[in-house]
Amino acid sequence: MNKDFQYEIFEELPGGHSFDRQDTKLALSIRFRIYKFLAKYLNPPIRFNNIDEIRRAVYR
Repeated sequence: MNKDFQYEIFEELPGGHSFDRQDTKLALSIRFRIYKFLAKYLNPPIRFNNIDEIRRAVYR
């Protein structure tokens, strides 16, 4: 059982545990990386290609 486990630790970011849900450039870039990672496994109907697409989807 040699499974590949991928993770990233974000230390001391503004906002604590909810940093990735804030509307800052750093938070959006991290959220984009998370979405890209999950898209490889979940096959979402709509894929984000950049941070601007995430921002537009949030403020529709």
